[in-house]
Amino acid sequence: YLMYYTDDRCTNFGALKGILENSPTPFPVVNSTLVDGNGTEFNGSTCSSLPKSGTSTLTYETVDNTKRICYGEETGDDCTHVVNSTTCKKSDHFPGCYTTQVSALDLMQNPSYYITPPKPVSYPLEKTFYAVFYDTEGRCYGSAIAAEGGVAGDTIDLQRGTSEEENCAAECSCLLDPFSNECFFQTKGLIDTSTFFVNYTEDNSLLVCDGSNPAIGLPVCTVDPPVCQENNVYPSCTVSIFTGPELVAVPNVLQNIKPPKEVGKSAYLVFYNDPVCLEFGAMRGVVLDTYNYFPKVDDLFFYTCQDKLACLINPQGSACKSLAQSQSGAMAYFTMGTNEDGGQQLMSCMVDTEECVPIDSEECFASELYPGCYARVVWGPDLLAQPIRYITPPTDSPTAYPSASPSSMPSDSPSVSFAPTMSSSATRRSLGYDIVSCLLC
Repeated sequence: YLMYYTDDRCTNFGALKGILENSPTPFPVVNSTLVDGNGTEFNGSTCSSLPKSGTSTLTYETVDNTKRICYGEETGDDCTHVVNSTTCKKSDHFPGCYTTQVSALDLMQNPSYYITPPKPVSYPLEKTFYAVFYDTEGRCYGSAIAAEGGVAGDTIDLQRGTSEEENCAAECSCLLDPFSNECFFQTKGLIDTSTFFVNYTEDNSLLVCDGSNPAIGLPVCTVDPPVCQENNVYPSCTVSIFTGPELVAVPNVLQNIKPPKEVGKSAYLVFYNDPVCLEFGAMRGVVLDTYNYFPKVDDLFFYTCQDKLACLINPQGSACKSLAQSQSGAMAYFTMGTNEDGGQQLMSCMVDTEECVPIDSEECFASELYPGCYARVVWGPDLLAQPIRYITPPTDSPTAYPSASPSSMPSDSPSVSFAPTMSSSATRRSLGYDIVSCLLC
């Protein structure tokens, strides 16, 4: 059944249409402008009176054990427009409507779930923020070291990082993963956390609270987001806070053309809302050679991709916990390996088999852990060298952009022979490049 709704979250039911398997069904395509010559809207009109631009044939078919809908006259392997969506999407036939598809069995077993679905939570890009940390020697902008995201209203516990060399990049290993070897060497295993909180006030101002601020003579909370401000959690760094839309608008706040060698021990999981990886959704950093557990969010049609990414940003936050999570997930780690040419290349590795596969950061993968989302995995120096390439990529090929070369990094960059550490943040770490689209799930 094709379910149609009048809102973009698919909660206001409009109509449904059943189609039989392997039986091509013609659908009218209604004009996008529903007005007549006098400017009168066609609200409430019958189908026969609505202006149409043609018809489209839909075929419900099974290909490689997967149920899908094919648009057009050609089906099977010749189908050029495939829809296999259980998420809410714009209708190709009826402007202003939104649709999802459901099997007859699922609809009959739980009709109220699809006819009067629950009102979903919503976590748009505007409710996300990113703390970007900079090397104090370079001050801010052009000297970014690492970034960590959050969802407005969630409380985050940050593990303090300290380095005898006053190395911001080394301290930020505790930001990306407090259970990594790099962080453990700094902290000697001592847990020293500080509470970090960001939310919007009633007048839509951004309230930022850092529990470590009093130690450096600053108030715990401020309505003005910090810009290039010192902090006591990673004392060798300065920090600026950006909302998700601000990061998309000015991605070069993440730029660092020549990052220190410690940045080469990181990678970023960058997720998008569209199948060609152009519409940025969220990102999260990981430390190489550290095991990460990536939980899976249930494929509920009234959750958007952006909603589900709350679990990428903060798996332990209240926003993620409000989403229905599957019992399945993936355990994996990322590392630097050797490619066929003898150079270094980022690899994704399955924990139980230690099988590793090379990662191409330009390749856009459909996410199995967050259905409806798409992802890339990017080496830390590459992301900082050209953040615009991954946060607001051009619509044409981005190959004109230069990228950092793993072989040009210092020789003590991580290698595939490094023994991964088990992150006890099993439910804290979330997502991934789905281990090559869950190939290794």
